[in-house]
This record gives sequence, structure tokens and C-alpha cells, in this order.
Amino acid sequence: DELYGGLRIGYHSNIIFSNGLLDPWSTAGVYGKTNAAEPKEGEKCMLEIDKESFYYDCDMLQNVTNNGSVLALILDLGAHHLDLMFSNKEDPKCARDARKIEEHYILKWINEWRDGC
Repeated sequence: DELYGGLRIGYHSNIIFSNGLLDPWSTAGVYGKTNAAEPKEGEKCMLEIDKESFYYDCDMLQNVTNNGSVLALILDLGAHHLDLMFSNKEDPKCARDARKIEEHYILKWINEWRDGC
């Protein structure tokens, strides 16, 4: 617990946990307490990626920590590591969206680190 943080996940940052709900182990996954964004009813959430707006289902992305630096992705039609596999035209929308969200946050964290140097 002391070496890796164990249950005190709030001491960590810049992590995205992806949970494919078709995975038998998904119940043991890391999930957030709140959605990362709160839209008005019926609206989608939006990220800006490469100066273009990208819309996704808001229930898909959750904050694990209060500061939003540890996130959980919920892939309703995903299974074990689907979002980390090579893309395929047959992939469900949740996998394609997860890859875009992951890319967005990884680039964001890299840029924040660069700006702090």
C-alpha cells in the first residue's frame, strides 16, 4: 500500500482506467464518482481535438479523483483492452471515442508537463 498507493489513488495523477463492460472482470475495475463533465439534459459532452469539436456520451468519462487527474472510461460495448488494440472499421463507437478521449488527455498532460519545465 505504501509503495504503490493502494487505496489512496488520489495521491496519483495522469491516469486513465478503461473499463469494457463486456469484460467479465469489469466489476473489479476502477470507476469514478462523478461524470467528468455535466451537460444539460440530452446534450453530449465536447472536447476540442486538433481544433475540431469532438462530441461523446458524457456517462462514458468519469472523475476518479476530485481534481480530475485520474479518470475512468466506460465502454458499454467494450471488452478487455479493446481501446488499446489497433483500430478497425468494425470497432464500436465507444472504442473509437475512448481512443480520442485518451489521446486528448495524454497530450494535455504532456503539454502541461512541458509548460511547467
